[in-house]
Formats: sequence, structure tokens, C-alpha cells
Amino acid sequence: MNFFAEKEYTLTFINNTCFVAPGTGKPVHTNRPFHGLVFYLSGTSIFTFDKFGEYTVGEHSVLYIPKGSSYRVNPEGAKKGCYAINFDLAENVNEKPFVLPIKNHAKAESLFSLAQRVWNSKKIDRRLKCRSIFYDILSLMCSESLSAYVPDGKKEKLQNAVEYIHENYLVDEISIETLAQMSGMSSTYFRVLFKEIYGTSPLKYINGLKISHAKELIMSDMYPMHEISNLSGFNDDCYFRRVFKSETDLSPNEYKKSRKF
Repeated sequence: MNFFAEKEYTLTFINNTCFVAPGTGKPVHTNRPFHGLVFYLSGTSIFTFDKFGEYTVGEHSVLYIPKGSSYRVNPEGAKKGCYAINFDLAENVNEKPFVLPIKNHAKAESLFSLAQRVWNSKKIDRRLKCRSIFYDILSLMCSESLSAYVPDGKKEKLQNAVEYIHENYLVDEISIETLAQMSGMSSTYFRVLFKEIYGTSPLKYINGLKISHAKELIMSDMYPMHEISNLSGFNDDCYFRRVFKSETDLSPNEYKKSRKF
């Protein structure tokens, strides 16, 4: 599963973006200094990691390569080469490699190609533009991850409810009954289907959005904690602190101290 779709990570640095032509590039990599996303245009390549074993990357697939990993590449049939983006994250990431086939491969190729062209332009704003493109790539990967595991018909049943959640989670107390009615199903079936698709309950999904917003407000260092509770959609400060602790294993004040402003 694409962990970028499940967790919130912060991009701090793009080292480079490039196109690796067929027959070029090092076959052996030791203690990789950056994380990497590699998008293959054709054929297959086999990556053998010292710690994680073997991963086969097919045509129109993205491979995530963890920072610090050592591996060998056998490009069996990569006749058109691949694009690569090397980057670093603020958080300590302990994740395995993953391979994600991309259905909308034309869009993926367009984004990776654009990142490479922008990077090679050497313009003063190239890093900012590449950061924007990088997040567009992650957004596409998140969408592709969801579609890979969820039939379109089931996802469409919840579309209106999910859009309503994202538009109103800060201003309204959203009831499961309201969301179920919008989806044309019982509350019980709505909960079951929502968890099947999104891997969590509707309430935890909504609270997750609120806590994500609260983190942004905390990191801004512009608001006292009781205001952050209200601005994040929590009417009860004690409930806010309890949910925040449950989601992050830290109290809001502990989270604030753990961040560098």
C-alpha cells in the first residue's frame, strides 16, 4: 500500500529530478542518501534490496526507494528508461519500498517529465516549482492507491458524503446519520462501507482532518491552544486534547514543543 496515502509527511528538500536513459545509471547503490520515486515508462526492472528483498517494477509503475537503503538494479526490459526524483522528508521514515502501478500513466509521465524539465532549466524558482509538481505526483499516487483497492462503484456511493465532510468538518457537527442519508443507505451499512474503503471509521476520518488542521495551526505559532481547539472544529477543549493525544501520542503542548519553529 502507498504509505503516502495514509500518513502525513513534510517535504524538506529535492536533491534532483532526472531522466535515466536505457543502459545508463549505476547498477549498485549503497546507503542511498535520499528517498526516491522512480517511474518506469516500459518493460521491467528488478530491484534487489539488502534489507527488503526483491521488487519487480513493471511498465507504468512507480517505485518508492527508502533513504539509507542499499540495492542492486537489473533493468531487464526498461527499453524507454525511467524518471527519478530524489528527495528528503522532515520526519524519520521507517517504510519499506513499494511498487504502485499507475492507470493514468499519461498524467504520471507528464508530471515526472515536467519536473525534470523544470529542474534542468536552472531557473531561480525551480525548487519551488518542483516541490509543487512533487505534491501533484503524490496526489496522483494517493488516488491511484485508493482505486487499486476499491471498486469504482463502491467509491462513488460515498463521494457526496466525503465531499461534504471535507467542506464542512471545521464548521459543522457532522452526524453519521446525515452522511448515510446523503449516500442513500443505512447508518450501519455506511459505517461498514466507509471503513472498507478508507480503512477507518467515519468519526476517526473526520477527527483526523480536524487534528491535521490543528497541527497546522500549532506549527504557525499564531494562536493560543484554546483558540486552536475551536478553529479546528472542536467545541470541547477536553475532547480536543483527548482526540489529539489519541491521534499523535502527544498532547497539543507536547506536540508544539516537539516542533521547531
